[in-house]
Amino acid sequence: MEISYFEKEFRDQYVRGLLDYLYNYGGKGADLTSLSRSPEERLRAFGLADFQLSRALEALKRYKGKKGFRVGRLSEYSCYFAYIVDLNRPTAVILPGGGYGFVALDNEGFDYMEAMERYGFNAVIIKYSCLSGARFPNPLLEAVKALNECSMTGMLENGYFLVGSSAGGHLAGLLGDFLPRAGLPFPKAEVLCYPVITLGPKTHAGSRDNFLGEYREEPRYQRLFSVENNINADYPPTVAWAYKGDGCVDSANLLLLEKALAEKGIKHEVFSYDGDAHGVGLGKGTVSEGWLEKAMDFVYRFVH
Repeated sequence: MEISYFEKEFRDQYVRGLLDYLYNYGGKGADLTSLSRSPEERLRAFGLADFQLSRALEALKRYKGKKGFRVGRLSEYSCYFAYIVDLNRPTAVILPGGGYGFVALDNEGFDYMEAMERYGFNAVIIKYSCLSGARFPNPLLEAVKALNECSMTGMLENGYFLVGSSAGGHLAGLLGDFLPRAGLPFPKAEVLCYPVITLGPKTHAGSRDNFLGEYREEPRYQRLFSVENNINADYPPTVAWAYKGDGCVDSANLLLLEKALAEKGIKHEVFSYDGDAHGVGLGKGTVSEGWLEKAMDFVYRFVH
């Protein structure tokens, strides 16, 4: 009988050693046998569809044995993946999306890390807790812990910038104000890809519900954790983009962000593409292919 892809992968000692870091909140209930054979169990355990999980595992195997790559535990279901190219270079702090229900480690995580490596930047992917583990302030505190640990290795010595997608864009947007107040150096810039900005009427309901939990219908908490209400005069320069007809996160979020940045006099660039796509990562083969180059042209003005 032919061994399936995941049966083979989960026998690999390196992969097995990383499974604890990949589980989604509450996903440890499945044993390796059921994980190997059941797509439903894999989805429950990791929060990732099979094509996402396989791509994440392949990326992790590419980093196997690479000098400068490490994995760090943040909490039972959160961790970070860090890769040091050169400590004399800045660091990209990557926050993938997933509606705070999972973390899209493949196209919004490792794809970005590999792209930053090509640009010569260090990178850290923060896999924050999801579902009931995503209740505020958990993801914020996990990001602070990850960056404190990265700071001790020298990764923040030459500056850093945030790269957030979808719900990860919401988290990055909040961190732009929160990290300096947590005693960390200011981010030099932010890159927000099809971000969730508001938790008000134009929000992505799943992101809001997972992040606010029992307070999801409370206007006070919606206002408190909306990015547009957390932008002040010291906020980092920001570049953001989305599809005009985004079918997942209302493009009004991008307009709210642009308005808030302009009102506070923050250097920014906002652009959009025709279409209704969401979650495209680097956008290869789509009309948004090339967004990274545009965003990095902006980032280079503030990060050297």
